[in-house]
Amino acid sequence: MVLDEPNTPIRADYEYTLFVVMMTSFAVCGAVGNILIIAIYFVNTRAFAVRKYILTLSVVDLIICVILIPYTILFEFNLVSDDVSCHGMEVIRHSLVIFSNLILLLIAGERLLIVWKPMERKVNEKIKTGLILALLLVSVISSIPAAMIFEVKSHSHKESAENATNTKNSTIEMVNETATPEYCRYTSSILGKTGSEIYRDFLSFLFSAELLLLVVSYIIVYVLLYTHKKRLRHSMSFNGGHPKSSITKRGKENNPSPSENIPMRGTRTESRSRPENDAGSTTVQEFSTASHGSGMDETRRRGGGRNLRRQNGAPRTHVSRKTWSMLFVCTFIYVICWIPFFLAVFNVCDFLIFRYFFFLGHATNPIVYSIVNDKVRNAIKGLPTKIARACNNCFTRN
Repeated sequence: MVLDEPNTPIRADYEYTLFVVMMTSFAVCGAVGNILIIAIYFVNTRAFAVRKYILTLSVVDLIICVILIPYTILFEFNLVSDDVSCHGMEVIRHSLVIFSNLILLLIAGERLLIVWKPMERKVNEKIKTGLILALLLVSVISSIPAAMIFEVKSHSHKESAENATNTKNSTIEMVNETATPEYCRYTSSILGKTGSEIYRDFLSFLFSAELLLLVVSYIIVYVLLYTHKKRLRHSMSFNGGHPKSSITKRGKENNPSPSENIPMRGTRTESRSRPENDAGSTTVQEFSTASHGSGMDETRRRGGGRNLRRQNGAPRTHVSRKTWSMLFVCTFIYVICWIPFFLAVFNVCDFLIFRYFFFLGHATNPIVYSIVNDKVRNAIKGLPTKIARACNNCFTRN
């Protein structure tokens, strides 16, 4: 996406060099990362059955990295000369970028619900599909005016319009228009200057609102996680001090036999004494997208208070710390991607690479939202083995 002014500034060669290097790096890294994510989600359908938002995000970002980034390079080098491609690709470019950001909001909302209401029933897959299609429709509708702020023109179009009434310059104008190649560029001749500025401001507001909602959602998640962490610490300190005496007392009242007190220490009494701990650990475990594997299953399988306290300690603290780190990286990268864009659009600091720095988000989304996950990373490591095994089975059958 580009929100440009009618008069494109003359840029130095080093800006174009940095631009090509940056965009090529984004395209290669984003394509490889998103292909890996899509592959493991299709190969491991059972392990990743409830990751529709992440899979949709990877598909959209793959299209952006493979199609839109190369088109953007051609656009900046004035190599887009077909009028249909100019109008159509701008609608596609704006639609996919808006849609990708809206999917990020869905992911943030899903994680917020997991942390806020961990015991609630998860959103139905049909509802998720409906939300995705609705956001896609909103993205396309919002991008239709983009076809009217870009058109194929010659570089001397503005000069010709200003001198249209000057008969002395008519010959010069015809020569200039013939000699100068036409290419896709920003225009205000269709919507008018006011209409083009309104649409530009609308897009700026849209991305600002998405950025604000994303940051606010993750701040709320930060606060909820911090609250769960405090409850977890309080519950752990409570388990380390008073339950032992209460268990003994309860055991003497109800069960005079000391041998019957042993299973109660590791099961019922301890589970009753820390309901907040279970809710907090469930929240962290679900939110971290199984980043610690089957940690909750191991906790259920292991008996005895000592093993339970060990499970409630370091592993859950580690999961919580990883969750905080991932959330911080998500928010930080999104802010880093879009702040330079707004600086360039409003001519505060108009570097060419700033106008397209938001592509960094589409290149790093598979890393931030999936590859940092232990489960996904292990699936990527095992992907070559599964592919080789599948190929071997095909050759064996033939």
